Amino acid sequence: MAASKENRGDAPPERLRPKRILLECTWTYLHEINTGIARVVRGIVRNAPQLCEQYGIACQPVIIRADGFQAVGSLPSAGSGPAGGMEKKIISLISRAAGTAPGFNYFLTRTSPGRFILKLGGGIVKTAKEIVLSLLPRGGHVEVSPDDLVVMLDSSWKACPWDYIARLRKNGAVVAAVLYDMLPVRFPGSFYPDLVDVYRNWLSRACGHHDFFMAISGATRDDFLRYMSKNTGSPRAPRVEVFPLGADLHGSLASGAVRPVFQDVFRGGSRPFLIVCTLEPRKNHAFLLDAFDLAWKEGVDARLVIVGKIGWMCEPLVERIRKHPQFGRNLFMFNDAGDAEVAFAYENARAMVFPSVAEGFGLPIIESLSRGLPVLASDIPVHREVGGQYCTYFSLFSPRELADLLIRCLKQENFLKAPPPGQFKWTTWQESTRMFLEKILRVWAEKKAGQA
Repeated sequence: MAASKENRGDAPPERLRPKRILLECTWTYLHEINTGIARVVRGIVRNAPQLCEQYGIACQPVIIRADGFQAVGSLPSAGSGPAGGMEKKIISLISRAAGTAPGFNYFLTRTSPGRFILKLGGGIVKTAKEIVLSLLPRGGHVEVSPDDLVVMLDSSWKACPWDYIARLRKNGAVVAAVLYDMLPVRFPGSFYPDLVDVYRNWLSRACGHHDFFMAISGATRDDFLRYMSKNTGSPRAPRVEVFPLGADLHGSLASGAVRPVFQDVFRGGSRPFLIVCTLEPRKNHAFLLDAFDLAWKEGVDARLVIVGKIGWMCEPLVERIRKHPQFGRNLFMFNDAGDAEVAFAYENARAMVFPSVAEGFGLPIIESLSRGLPVLASDIPVHREVGGQYCTYFSLFSPRELADLLIRCLKQENFLKAPPPGQFKWTTWQESTRMFLEKILRVWAEKKAGQA
């Protein structure tokens, strides 16, 4: 899919460009994962320096320190960050316990002792990471000048340095932030209360501390503007630009082995339907199971493979899956699939089913269509924006509609068709980063012209 007119940008003339772009990437620098926001940060930080050279602009990744920004050479590869795998091990332990111990997730999130333990554990992780930060070399302090463009690229809302940003803007620097989604405030019941409070606090101060924002989808931009109009009372809407995410699939999902037990699920019997995403409330796995239950009651030989890590507030869902009469026969779940196994699933499934209530973007849709896998997606604005004419959409009003689509797919072999090879072409990370840079450079030039 070619970049839309809305997403194309042109870099301003050389005399109207900043001398340097600073890309804040603190959270991703300290963590070991390569999913979600971290995946976006890695994609842009990997491609931006070389592209900036073409514009004659320096580009520097930075992390937040107590005294300002510190330059970092590059981001550690996933799994080798300075936290040394500590958080990954803790999260993995909690996830396994949440999936196997009845009531464990409920205890952690819905009872006072559980919330205390969860908060204590989070505090230990936070303290350990602060120690890691304090042990990093103190060299590389970045002096931000009025000719710099600062982009809060990472999930800085978790610990935003408000006073520091205010000083930078007062001294003439332009500061931008990236918007990934508005889900914690649109669907607060799908997240832990502490996270919702943190995000609301960030939103309450965001417009007063940033010159403009970059959203990863038009739907996210629209949600942000609606929220700000309703909750801030500001007569002036913030400046928000949109850029598309990249999807370099063949390079990012090629490594690793595929276990025989994983292969057998896709090669035994009819080709299964697939869902790839973390198990958490807004992903709507329960709705998907309701639809399959309807199909199974009608004697349809429908098979479903669930691929995704166990997330949060999903203990009843995990228990329902593992105790389901179809589990191990027509219903399968893999919570530890590697990259190669995800790629194998995309290549051997019948179709992707993506029933999310809300998304910031919906990357599994792009990954599926780019690999020639048909997609059944919930009919929400961001899915229409991303999938366009290439998806088959269903309402979330009732699982009956989805069940009928599943049955029709099985009875009519050619009912779902993937885009012809080469017809669906999505943006690469290099193309995404170029559009991102062109837009932030254009806005910087406009802001500086307004200051003159």
